[in-house]
Amino acid sequence: MRYFITGATILLLLLISFSIAAGMEANEKKDLELPAEGIERTEIECGAGFLKVSGVEGLSSIRVEAEISVDGIGSTDLKKFLEDHITLTLTKKGETAVLKSKTDGLIPSGKSCTIDLTVQLPKKMSLAIADGSGYIELTDLNGNLEIADGSGEITAENINGNVNISDGSGEITIVNVGGDLNINDGSGDMDVRKILGNVNISDGSGDISIDDVGLDVNLQSSGSGDEKIKNVKGKINR
Repeated sequence: MRYFITGATILLLLLISFSIAAGMEANEKKDLELPAEGIERTEIECGAGFLKVSGVEGLSSIRVEAEISVDGIGSTDLKKFLEDHITLTLTKKGETAVLKSKTDGLIPSGKSCTIDLTVQLPKKMSLAIADGSGYIELTDLNGNLEIADGSGEITAENINGNVNISDGSGEITIVNVGGDLNINDGSGDMDVRKILGNVNISDGSGDISIDDVGLDVNLQSSGSGDEKIKNVKGKINR
């Protein structure tokens, strides 16, 4: 008996194989740790995936839990993929700890990768973040905070220093800041509460809510969203 493989059969087999590959997902967890002695500041450079950072009183090291998820490959191919396309490092440069978590931008078609990061820092440490996309959550930091973000929601609470944010798009929620708050925002709603110092905001679009400010509020807005400002001890300048 002879079996004939037609062009339609080959196409069907290819479609099935592509569908199976598309449904694959491989995951790996990695832990990084760096002694905090002599370090005053942490810099984080990350891409797609969430970032959660919390300050911990008395912590003697910087601790990172990373969960890498890759769509479109099986677990047997994960090791080579990570070697070829992923950077995940935590190093010391002078008085600065540098955490890098990113892909090389050369991921093959049909595949995608996210790296979710959960970071613990000594509470007194300053923090600077350069983020591509994904949710950012920051809590309980006594140093200054700087964020340069492409897209994704930002939440920061209990920051006992100055906060500077440059954001492309996504909602921003900032609660309980011990210094000044400076935000340069493209689009997305904004909720700002309990700021001890000045609030300086330049906003493209989105609703803005400001409540309980110890000094002045300086607001430059396109006017494309609702503005609610109350309980400001200093001046309100528009």
